Amino acid sequence: MVIYKTTNLVNGKIYIGQDSKNNPNYYGSGKILKKAIKKYGKDNFIKEIILECKTQEELDIMEKLWISKLNSTNKNIGYNVSFGGQSGNMSGLKHSDITKLKYSENRKGKLSGDKNPMYGKKHSEESRKKMSENAKKRNNSPTSKKVKVGELLFNSASEAAKHFNISNSLASYRCRNNFKDWSWY
Repeated sequence: MVIYKTTNLVNGKIYIGQDSKNNPNYYGSGKILKKAIKKYGKDNFIKEIILECKTQEELDIMEKLWISKLNSTNKNIGYNVSFGGQSGNMSGLKHSDITKLKYSENRKGKLSGDKNPMYGKKHSEESRKKMSENAKKRNNSPTSKKVKVGELLFNSASEAAKHFNISNSLASYRCRNNFKDWSWY
């Protein structure tokens, strides 16, 4: 269980996070950080361990402390969007019941029934074929992480999920957490 700092070697921006497994290949889960890694390439980022913790509570407290200390929520300095300590909950905030009700009321009827552009229509065979091909490309794109399960190699987590008849999220979870012989490669 560690608090770590991921640093962009190109622009010097940082991300502070917690990792209960201390996975050296895990650089963080922040959306902005992930976009930066995609833009600059993983080779332009380094991960440093700031300190080790013994409990989840200590991880949460120390993550908040280090995010604050290094000011990594300042978009000129870092990639953190929250003040941390929520064990994976990015915002740490919840909408009030009144806000939820307002959102619900505002969305009612917007795209339902005959107001939906596809209401009463079906996609043509050609459109369905294009959508299917695009979905297959997403799973086999060069940016998809490859998955290794024992000696088996897959082009994506979704391909491995189909092979083992499990959900895509479970396949990704197993790779992230090095479950048995699951890993990214």
